[in-house]
Formats: sequence, structure tokens, C-alpha cells
Amino acid sequence: MSERVLGRLAMRRRIDPLLVAVDIVLAVGMARVAGGLLHRDITVRWWGYVAIAVVTVFTARALGLYRRAALRPGTSLVEPALGTALVGGATAAVVVAISPPGPGVAWAALVCLALLLGLPASRWGLARGRRALVPFGRGFERYAVLGDSPRMRRLVADLTRASGAPFRVVGTVPEGLPAGECAARVGALSVDGLLVSPDLDPTEVGALSRALAGHDVEVLARERTP
Repeated sequence: MSERVLGRLAMRRRIDPLLVAVDIVLAVGMARVAGGLLHRDITVRWWGYVAIAVVTVFTARALGLYRRAALRPGTSLVEPALGTALVGGATAAVVVAISPPGPGVAWAALVCLALLLGLPASRWGLARGRRALVPFGRGFERYAVLGDSPRMRRLVADLTRASGAPFRVVGTVPEGLPAGECAARVGALSVDGLLVSPDLDPTEVGALSRALAGHDVEVLARERTP
């Protein structure tokens, strides 16, 4: 159980440190703004802002705001954002309770509202910013390929031939490995997806999908062409 929780909180992708920085700036910034509006920053000490930032980051990771799909346009983030905002607001309420007297309930409510609105907005901005950088050679999604057969090389060539393709192939994993070992090798590459042959047995695709779910890596199989 502890390994599963730690695995979910681990930073595996290159963009994760940026998300952590964005969430810390968002949590502390919004709390400071709310405190300024209500003069609450007079009584809230620095550790109160640190507590809110740390809780926000860990809760956002646990509820799925750091998963790959969160940075894809059109993904609904209402549920994880609401959960993170409620936990952040509850943390703010605890900070209020152990701080010197002052206008506290309104501050905690403003912190909760700011997180509810700010977390999805930050993902929305990062997702579109990432796509906007693709024509300039930045912001690509990273894929690995299962196998190095001529068929897979042709498949990769077809997928990457189009101008402006939003991904790059960064590595190859040998075929025939057990699902667990394959998932470990793919996870070490820090990729967003694994390209597999359309002829791969559906049972093997399912096993790979389950093994890679813990690494937040998607298994992608192109449909067979007639």
C-alpha cells in the first residue's frame, strides 16, 4: 500500500517539477492576495503559507492533477480541482485556528475558491502553451516503441512524417519481455506513451496497459489498415 502511494506521488515526467512550481506559486500567491484583501497576512505566519502549498501539491498529485491527461485540452479537471481546493481550504482553516485572532473564516474560503479556479486554469494555460511551442521544436510529447521490426519502423515513419506532429519517439523497448519488466523499462524513459504493433495480441496489450498505468503511460496501437 505504501509503495503504491509513493509511486503515485513520485515525479516521473520532466514537466512534473514545473507543475510543482506552478502549484506552489499559485497556492502561496492566492493565499497572500486573500490575506491582503482581508488583512489576514498580519496574523498568518510564513509556516501557514508553506503548509497550504505543501498540502496543495500532494493533494493535487494524489487526485490526478499531475497525470498526463491533465495537460491535454478538453480534459475535465473539476473533480480533482474541487477535492484539492477543499483540502487546501481545510488546511487554511487549521492555520486560522492556530494563528492569532483575525478575520479567518473568510480567508480560508477565499483560499479554497482561488484554488478551485486557479488549478484548472493553470493546466489549461500549460496545455495550450505546450501545443503552441510544437512548431518551434518544443513541447513535444515523448513516445517509446515496442519492438524494432521493419513493420514498426514503417509505422513510426508514417506517424512522424507529417509536419507539426506533436510528439517524438525517444526510445525502443524489446518485444517479448514480461509486462512488469517492459513497464519498468518504459517508465525509465519518462515517456507519455508506448506505441505497439496493431497485430499485438489484445491480451498482451491489456497486460501492458495495466502494468503501465502506475507510470501514467498510455499504450497506443494504430488500427489495422485493410
